[in-house]
Order: sequence, then structure tokens, then C-alpha cells
Amino acid sequence: MRKLITSYFLFFSFLGACIAQKDSLPINTIEPEDSNNIKSPKVLKEKSPLKASLLSTFMPGTGQIYNRKYWKAPIVWGGFARLIWMYDFYSKKDNFYKQILIYKDRGGSDQPLIDYVENTNNEFSQFSGTQLAAMKIGTVSGYSEDVRKRKQQVIIGSAVFYLFQIVDASVDAHFSTFDVSDDLTLRIQPAQFPLLPNANGLKLSFNF
Repeated sequence: MRKLITSYFLFFSFLGACIAQKDSLPINTIEPEDSNNIKSPKVLKEKSPLKASLLSTFMPGTGQIYNRKYWKAPIVWGGFARLIWMYDFYSKKDNFYKQILIYKDRGGSDQPLIDYVENTNNEFSQFSGTQLAAMKIGTVSGYSEDVRKRKQQVIIGSAVFYLFQIVDASVDAHFSTFDVSDDLTLRIQPAQFPLLPNANGLKLSFNF
């Protein structure tokens, strides 16, 4: 009798445990998505490369502003301001050495040459008026030619910089609708080379 009661007790205990376990299983429910949490896709406005190029052609820096690359405009303006200052400096220095050559060609007293150099406060030369007066014409002509080359380099650099900022504005306009996903990932995987069985390497792959 005790064995029968014990058997019934174990059976109902096991049955109750199964029912309890069944009731405790999580129920996956699908909740409707909140429309307020759905992000609208990012819309990129297409820019005109021709318009960006024309703006940068007539007013450097405005093509970058048109492309909304505002941080580039001060770089363009600062670059041109620096180039203009350099051109002005080397132009004055070129005229300085030309005037020295004129004084030397005249001959006579060196005092006018010395006074002219002192009036410039040695802004364009590291030599004093007395030292320049003692130099030969060939030496002064060499310094004058070097300054003229520097001025030409500034002119070439200005032209290159001017064309570069036009190309930069055009390229930015071409890629105005190019967008990289936020899911951009870099994967590093082992790589095998069929033609080189003993060679191993790494493979880098971008996913976006």
C-alpha cells in the first residue's frame, strides 16, 4: 500500500513539475514597431560640379562653401593671402637689388647707395649698405637673379594652388551623393595563395 501511495505521489509530483516548467517558458511576442522610432533615410542633395567649379574660378573658396565644406574655405583664403604676401615681398626685394645695381652702374660715391640701404632698415638684405657698396656688380646681380627666381616660383605656386582649389570643389561636388553606411566594418582574415602553398598572409575586407 505504501509503495502504491509513493508511486502516485512521485507521478503527480513529476506531472506538476512538468506543468510548472511549461508555464514558466518565455513567450515571444511580436510588438508593433513604434513609428516614432523609425529613422527616415538620409537624403543627400546632389551638387553640380560645373557650378562648384565656376564659383571657385571667379571667387576662390566659394565652391567649397557651395559643397558645404565650410572648413576648407578659410584654408583657401589663407593660402592665397600667404601667396600674395610672398609675391609682394619678393617684388619689393627684386626692386631693391635693381636699385642697388643702378647705383653701382652710375659709379662715383657710394654714399647714395649706403643711404638707400639704411633707409630700408635692412628689410630686404642681410648685408649693410657698406658691405653692398663693396660688392662687385656680378655678386649683386647673382642675388638679384635669385630673388627673381623666387618671385617666379611664387607665381607658379599661386597658379597651381588656384587650379587645385577648383579641382577640389569639382571633385567634392561629384561625390556629394556618396554616402558610407554606419555599418562600415573591417575584417581581417587569413589568406592562402593557391600558387604558393607554403605562403600565408592576411586579407583585409571592407563591408558597408
